[in-house]
Amino acid sequence: MGDFKPGNCLIDKNDDGWYVSGVFDFTNSYFGDPVADLIKFLTIFIDSNELGVAKHFIQSFYDDREDPYAFKQRLKLHMLQQRVLDWGCAKAMNMVDWEEDISFKAWITKYMNIIDKL
Repeated sequence: MGDFKPGNCLIDKNDDGWYVSGVFDFTNSYFGDPVADLIKFLTIFIDSNELGVAKHFIQSFYDDREDPYAFKQRLKLHMLQQRVLDWGCAKAMNMVDWEEDISFKAWITKYMNIIDKL
């Protein structure tokens, strides 16, 4: 999809629990690795310090046929790509809530370390 995040999803509940009932805004859609679409949700959970939710979210998408190390490497690659875009956007827009003296490496390391622990 390219922009899978809470603002682009409809959620509903039935007798079995909550589920995604609709997805919209396909402006950035492309054919590629579906793991890339997990990153925006994962980032929200990490930034909200909801690491238990993040772990459950990722485990619900994990395919038991894939090597766990390879899956995490794919997550980390897509996280790096998305965070490069976010970093560039934030710097270009001069967002005031970002620490001016933090390096990209220090900032991204937090996310990479958390993915390793999921």
